[in-house]
Amino acid sequence: MPPSLTVVVFNFNYKRYLPQALAAISRQTRRPDRLIVTDDASPQDTLEELQAIAAPHGAEVIRNPQNLGNIAHYQARVAEVQTDAYLLCSADDYFVDDRYFADALALLHDNPRVVAVYGYHVATDESGRPLQARRYRNGADWTLLPGPELRSELALQNTVPAVCTMIRTSVHDHVAAFPLPNRHAGDWQQWYLFTYHGDFARIERPVCHYRQHVANMSVVVDRERQAARLIDEAYGELLARPELDATDRDRLLLGRTRSRIRHATLRELPGAILDHSRQPGLLPVVAETLAERAGQPLERLRRRMRAKSLGAGLSELD
Repeated sequence: MPPSLTVVVFNFNYKRYLPQALAAISRQTRRPDRLIVTDDASPQDTLEELQAIAAPHGAEVIRNPQNLGNIAHYQARVAEVQTDAYLLCSADDYFVDDRYFADALALLHDNPRVVAVYGYHVATDESGRPLQARRYRNGADWTLLPGPELRSELALQNTVPAVCTMIRTSVHDHVAAFPLPNRHAGDWQQWYLFTYHGDFARIERPVCHYRQHVANMSVVVDRERQAARLIDEAYGELLARPELDATDRDRLLLGRTRSRIRHATLRELPGAILDHSRQPGLLPVVAETLAERAGQPLERLRRRMRAKSLGAGLSELD
C-alpha cells in the first residue's frame, strides 16, 4: 500500500492565491489523506474567509494565535503530522502536474532508502505566467540521487526546490524538522542533513509553479540585501554539526567561499578571493563563480525583457 500523505498549505495574507493552490491539489489523481491550510495570524485574512475558501476542497484550517515566522510555523505543523509522508507548500504556489502526488508516493513505497522526492518547479510572475524557459532531462522518468553524492552537490549549490518536496516522515527520527532556524536557507540545511540518512529521488518533469512577486519571502530577502548574510550564517551553522567528516567539512568550506565570492561587491571581490587563496580546490570554484557573475547582467536584462513582454514589471525584483 502506498504511504499516507499530509499536505500543508502555508498562508500569510495570501488568500487571493489560495483558491488556485487548493484547486490544483484537488486535481491530483492521488488526493492527500489530510489537507491543511495553516495561517500565521494574517492581519488581512480572517479565519472565516480562509474556511470558506478551504471547505470546498475538504481542507481544514489552522490559525496561529500569534505570528510565529516561517521556520517556527513549519516546525509546528510538521510536529503534528501523523501520516507516512508530508509535503509543505505556500499558498502563492501551485501544482501543475496532476500525477505528482501519486508518482512521488509510489517512489517512496518502492524505494525504502529514499527519504524525499521532488520535481522541477518553474518561476512565474504573480499571475502565474512563466518567467523562464527551462530544459529538463529526457529519457528516464525519475533519477535516484544517492545521499553522499547529493550532499557534495548541496555543499556548493545552496538552493533547493523546497516548494515541491515530499518527505518521508520517519526521517525525523534522525533529523528534527528545520533544526537550524535560518529563515532564508532552512530548507537547504534540512536537505543537507537528510542526506546522512537516505537518498533522494527527482521526478524528471516540472510539477509546480513558484511565484515571484513583491511579497515573496525570497524576493524580500534579496531586496533587503540579506541573502548573502543569511547564506553565510547557514554555512556556519552546518559547519558546527558534529556528524561532518573532514571531506564534508572541506566541501562546505569551499561552498561558503563560493557564496562569498558570488555575493561580494566589485570592490570586495579581490579581497574575498585573496582571503581564501590557500584553500584547496579554490581555483575552479573561483573560475566558475566569476563566469556566473559575468552572466548576471545579461540574465537581468533577459528578465526585464521577458517581464516587459508579459506586462509583469519585474524591475522591482532586481
